[in-house]
Amino acid sequence: MAEKDVDSVRIKRVLTFLDETRVADGRDTVPPLRKAAAVAIIDNPFAGRFVQDLAPLTQASEAVGREICAIAARFWRRIRPLVTARLPSWVPTVSRSTAMPCSPRCSAT
Repeated sequence: MAEKDVDSVRIKRVLTFLDETRVADGRDTVPPLRKAAAVAIIDNPFAGRFVQDLAPLTQASEAVGREICAIAARFWRRIRPLVTARLPSWVPTVSRSTAMPCSPRCSAT
C-alpha cells in the first residue's frame, strides 16, 4: 500500500472515561488521583494482508493522537466540576493533566 493511501486515519469510535485511583502502592490516595482519557477505534487500512512497512500508518496516527488528546482535555474540563463536587470541603482538589501518548505538539491540555 502506498503512503498516499494512508494520508489520514478514519476514526470509527471514540471512548472517553475517568480513571480514579483510590489506593496506590498499598496506601490510600487522598484525594483520589483522577485522570481523564480518550481512546480511538480506527479503521485499519492494512487489515487482512501483510504489509512490511507500517510507517505510513504510524505517521498518520499522529493526527489521531492530537485529536484524542483534545477530546480527553475537553472531557476533563466538562466532568471536573462533577467529580470534585463529591469531595468533602476539607479535601484539597488536585488537578493533573496527563495525555499519553500525546504528541509534544498537542496544545489541548
